[in-house]
Amino acid sequence: MKKHKIIETSRIKVALRKDFHDVLKAPISELLDLTGADYFEHQIIKNYYQPNHFVSAFNTHEEWLDNYWANFWDNDPLERKLHKNAQINGLSFCLWHLSDPNSDCMKARMQMCRVFDGVAFAYQHKSGVLESFTIAWHKFDLERVDPKKLELIQEKLVPIRLHHHQVYQDLK
Repeated sequence: MKKHKIIETSRIKVALRKDFHDVLKAPISELLDLTGADYFEHQIIKNYYQPNHFVSAFNTHEEWLDNYWANFWDNDPLERKLHKNAQINGLSFCLWHLSDPNSDCMKARMQMCRVFDGVAFAYQHKSGVLESFTIAWHKFDLERVDPKKLELIQEKLVPIRLHHHQVYQDLK
């Protein structure tokens, strides 16, 4: 079983949740199969760009996870737009191609994860903690995500969220 990895600088502490691949293999596989997605990401963020900024991050492409936190975390237009809007409005939704498809970060993300279209959601908990999800596809098929499947998708997210929130509390 893999272990999480902690990255810490003077501005941010990040827990890369590599241990999720083994623990959550079944629900993540079911979610990807249900949506036809090729990429899934989940983050929990405390004190966004404030002192004690802490992120617990997981995605289905470990090499991108490492590359992102080494090179792009502070220069990702999608992430900034998504989380700043969630702080202001409580909820945010962003299509990849409307955020900044030409940024170096987005180009690297799409190439490394072999995906070309995605959607990201974020919301702010009453405690101020931000939570975000990203789902992306090599080729999006609208028939794979119809209204009936949205309820099933929500059900598949529950064990992922519960596990992440539990270990997040242990790390912060």
